[in-house]
Amino acid sequence: MLEVYGQYATSTGPLRRHLAYDAIRAKILSGEFPPGSTLSEAELASLLGISRTPVREALQRLQEDGLATILPRRGALVRILTLPEVREILLVREALEGLAARLAATHISRAMLEGLRAQWQDVLDTLEASTLQALDKQGCNSTPRSSKPPATERWRGCWRPSGDASRVRDRSTFTARARRRSGAPVSSVKSI
Repeated sequence: MLEVYGQYATSTGPLRRHLAYDAIRAKILSGEFPPGSTLSEAELASLLGISRTPVREALQRLQEDGLATILPRRGALVRILTLPEVREILLVREALEGLAARLAATHISRAMLEGLRAQWQDVLDTLEASTLQALDKQGCNSTPRSSKPPATERWRGCWRPSGDASRVRDRSTFTARARRRSGAPVSSVKSI
């Protein structure tokens, strides 16, 4: 992305300032410049292929927007959010996402809904598979013999930290897909 800005190095000051602002802002919002990291005018100018003046002006604008803090004789830092600010952001996000979901639910077609269900089930299958693999690697699928009730002793061989969880995963994934194909609700699929 930043390579594109180098071609504008001979452009007017306002354009360079705007491009610098956009590039730095994008890197802050993406997390490439994490909270608390230093924003060096010289390094940013070199990275963007422009002089320090448009970078300095961009940093001032980022401070006005609340994304950076300029400290005398220290330079600029990516601003760290306070806990109340994070809570406020999450409350706003929760309200917006809820509204978006309600609006989408009232305007979704049956074909789109089926596509979303299939995508969601793929996500669940992937999560289940990765969780079982992680448990296998950690040995969490084995329990000491003395802690098992006698009725479950016969299942002892199914839960060894030796990759056996993949058999359970494969079986439950197969069952879920078979029920999905037959029209049975996915919620009726029980885990082992």
